[in-house]
Amino acid sequence: MISEIFAKVRFGFVFVEKMVDHDGWEHNEWIVSLGYGEKNATFSYRTGLSLTYPMFEDVVFSLRGDTYAAEYSFKEWCAEYGYDNDSISALKVYNECRSNTLLLQGLFGDDYEWFIDSTREMMEVI
Repeated sequence: MISEIFAKVRFGFVFVEKMVDHDGWEHNEWIVSLGYGEKNATFSYRTGLSLTYPMFEDVVFSLRGDTYAAEYSFKEWCAEYGYDNDSISALKVYNECRSNTLLLQGLFGDDYEWFIDSTREMMEVI
């Protein structure tokens, strides 16, 4: 089913800058865009320095993983994914995941469940 995603979703990216986060991780910051039908959505995305550009499969995998935040309260999400529920940075990540989910829902509209179903096999590999 992932081949359907390749056929129906447009993908683009723009390099923003090389960054170092608060944990010391050096990475490349990107803006990635997905298009579906007449709609487009943009997302922030990071890769390690060894990757020269974001791969479509990795971006979809990452965004699909973000959708799980919509299924949990913050405390449940922290317990499930190993975050400290007393952490401001964990809350920021959780809120970014929920925000990405809303963007995906807006992008796919009535076909959001198609996106979820089409990527289910990809997510079960982990």
